[in-house]
This record gives sequence, C-alpha cells and structure tokens, in this order.
Amino acid sequence: MTDDLVKRLRAELLEWLDKTRWVQQTCQTHELGLHRADILRNRIEALTAELARLRHCLKNANDKHEFYEREWYLRGDRIEALTAKVERLREALEPLANKGRLHLDALDVEKARAALEKQP
Repeated sequence: MTDDLVKRLRAELLEWLDKTRWVQQTCQTHELGLHRADILRNRIEALTAELARLRHCLKNANDKHEFYEREWYLRGDRIEALTAKVERLREALEPLANKGRLHLDALDVEKARAALEKQP
C-alpha cells in the first residue's frame, strides 16, 4: 500500500469513528460486544419496523375517523328527514288539534292514541 492510500484510509477510519462515537456512548446492554455498524443496522431496522407499525395505526385511525364522520353525516341526513316527517305530520294533525281532539305537544305516542280514542 502506498502512503497516500494509508493516509486516506486512516482519515476515513478516524472520520467513521468520530461520526459514530455517539453509538458507542448510547450503547445498551443487549448491544454490548457488537460492532458499531451492526448496532446502527439493528437500530435502523427497529426504527423502520416501528415506523411501519405507526403508519398502520395512523391508517386505521384515519379509516375509523372517516367511517364515523360518514356515519354522523348520514345520521344528520336521517335526522333532517325525520324532522321533516314530524313537521308534515304536525301540519296534517293541526286541524284535529284546532278542534281540541289532539294535543300536538304530547311526546308519548301511546298517550296521544289513548287521548284520541277518549275524544268523541
């Protein structure tokens, strides 16, 4: 090997050691005895797996949110349709209420039916 090649390799090794010193300083017990490159690979693989898991969780959360948002939208439509039906029913029953045969504010349908049956 030439002196230039040795100098270049030495410089690259020192740079590698300098830039990966943090790996050795943050080494965990299960990483003892491993090469820095192996520790880096294991950590990258673990982080990649965790990222995939979190993306999956986020997708599930978004899907559920969209499902419930759609359900609330549909319920809103159903509520509007039922409210319109109630108003049409009130309008249809208004003549009976004006004659005193029906109390439109009755909340209980059975009570309203019973009151209708009692009226002449």
